[in-house]
Amino acid sequence: MRFHPRTGASSASPLLAALAIAAVAILGAGMLATGGGSSGPTPEAARRLEEARTKPDPFDDSARSVPKPASTGPGGTSGPRSYDASPADLLENADWVRAKGLAEEADALLAEAVAAEADGNNALFLERAVAARTRFEDAAALVVDWELDIRNEYGDGDVKVRLVVREITRWAKVIRKYRKLRAGAGE
Repeated sequence: MRFHPRTGASSASPLLAALAIAAVAILGAGMLATGGGSSGPTPEAARRLEEARTKPDPFDDSARSVPKPASTGPGGTSGPRSYDASPADLLENADWVRAKGLAEEADALLAEAVAAEADGNNALFLERAVAARTRFEDAAALVVDWELDIRNEYGDGDVKVRLVVREITRWAKVIRKYRKLRAGAGE
């Protein structure tokens, strides 16, 4: 048995015929919905069209093109969620000042620990890293309640509160990083 190549309509013809029927059906349904012809829109459709024209365009990019305000204050950007509602002397709280002093000592110990680790002195690394972690823990313990109080009172968007939270978060990262170290473990 021999097959002969098709001569005639291509294989795309049924698809084109189906598309043409669908287009005619859509046009016919549209004409039936509007009343069958060129009589114009109904009064109700005209009223809805006019209402739609008077509403603001939700896709208008003009509001998005306004640049963000410049960064102000120690807490970061002064975007729509940043504000400065706390008192000017908030960061002069006695517990915060003591905690910052402990954190500075901890940073110095941490720098010594990193240098000792680079030199291969594991015992000194462990001693300094554990001491730094302990100082950070002490600093965080001093201000944990105060931090919650100022967050509740002034909100997380306050620039000074953000500064406090960012600093305590940095301390917590160091505490987590060195949490398993024990003094005297490397001897």
